[in-house]
Amino acid sequence: MPRLSVSNEENISVHVPKILPFLLENGPLGTAAESLRYMQRNVNRFAVLKRIFDITIDLLYKFQCFLDGSFDRLYGTDTSGIISLENLTIRSNNVETGIRYEPMSVRTFAQIMNHLTINFSDFQFVDFGSGKGRVLLLASKYGFDKVIGIEFAQELHNIATNNIRIYKNHIKKVSRIENIYGDATSFVIPNKPLIIFFYSPFRGKTMKQVLDNVYESFAANHRKISIIFYGKNTESIELLKALNFQLKEIEVPPDFSRFLQYQSLLFTSPNDSSML
Repeated sequence: MPRLSVSNEENISVHVPKILPFLLENGPLGTAAESLRYMQRNVNRFAVLKRIFDITIDLLYKFQCFLDGSFDRLYGTDTSGIISLENLTIRSNNVETGIRYEPMSVRTFAQIMNHLTINFSDFQFVDFGSGKGRVLLLASKYGFDKVIGIEFAQELHNIATNNIRIYKNHIKKVSRIENIYGDATSFVIPNKPLIIFFYSPFRGKTMKQVLDNVYESFAANHRKISIIFYGKNTESIELLKALNFQLKEIEVPPDFSRFLQYQSLLFTSPNDSSML
């Protein structure tokens, strides 16, 4: 993050040359939010200024939610909003490794999918931690043989089920969608060519177990498996690298309607089984 400084006279000065790289990478919303948070930390002892920054940041987040909600306004679905796991009904023992619900950027997802040079109808698409189902809806337009989502939060699963019904009323020609309520570690990996999607839904032991399941399935039946990871959790990325799949970082332009931009990584199973 570019350095923002507060002078002795309490005037906030911005080092523009250092902000520009951050602006190009994260866009105006991300830069504005991070700058406001920085300045807020430096004026905490001034109640009036702190209150102004609190209100400004809140308005900025509401504006971001409005931009992100364009997908739902178009189709009448409910896929927006950030929801912490504490507010959800989860009966899994893996709840401590889960990460909050945050909807996927429609623009970023399309850009990632454009990097896949496959015959979509030959593949099944699996989204781990499918939440309210936005990724399932987006993937269903690509002609996959089947689109599968796995979600362990009861409320999110129920919302996704309703979203799928609503979406199909608008988009008649979509892939079959199977929406599964359950734990990702218990999901049986389909014995088909696969595109597996992780929007950093969990970490730690859950991620390791799921990837172990994927690896065992591939070892039993060598086939094309591509794993898309969108996130920044370094532990999860290292676990993915341990699969010894071919790694490619996908260069995706930032979605300037988002505060945060993440890495887009593509892991593809090797053609030669001796590489395992």
